[in-house]
Amino acid sequence: MTIRVHVAMDPRVAAEVFPAGLPPLTGPVEREADPAAAEVLLTGWGAARLDSATLDRTPRLRCVIHAAGTVKTFVTPEVFARGIRVSSAADANAVPVAEFALAAIVLGAKRAFTAAHRYRTGPVKRDLRGLPWIGTRGLTVGVVGASRTGRRLIALLHRQLPDVRVLVHDPWLDAAAAERLGAA
Repeated sequence: MTIRVHVAMDPRVAAEVFPAGLPPLTGPVEREADPAAAEVLLTGWGAARLDSATLDRTPRLRCVIHAAGTVKTFVTPEVFARGIRVSSAADANAVPVAEFALAAIVLGAKRAFTAAHRYRTGPVKRDLRGLPWIGTRGLTVGVVGASRTGRRLIALLHRQLPDVRVLVHDPWLDAAAAERLGAA
């Protein structure tokens, strides 16, 4: 049995993800140029909205594998109503996003951007006058959303910056759940 896969993402994204061209699919998997024959859609940023009209043109579709984070931008309730399975790389993508957020928090707390600007443009190279406290000790960090990324960021904050107080806002998170995450 052969599985037919159609790559459905912005061509510029595909070129970045697969810089040497789309890799050959091997074994019982074939790349399918015709979406109507596809059983699997490999999607990424720039994927077209999977509404009823699109799904009618892909009658054999059984699975959407999204090689990026959220599918909310293009997967409609009709996809699930038709029993099409959906997978995404949201959990894997949450790791570098949370790490970047942590780095931005530390750099912001260290006033790195202001200091770099002053260093480039000012006559005095180590002028920190007028800057508020530099560092993370006693810092309060607000996290908006207890998503995969938000939860990973909260864990990183506690692990890397134990003196930081974490606040979280998420309309679907109650106070007890926030406390279990280590946030107020």
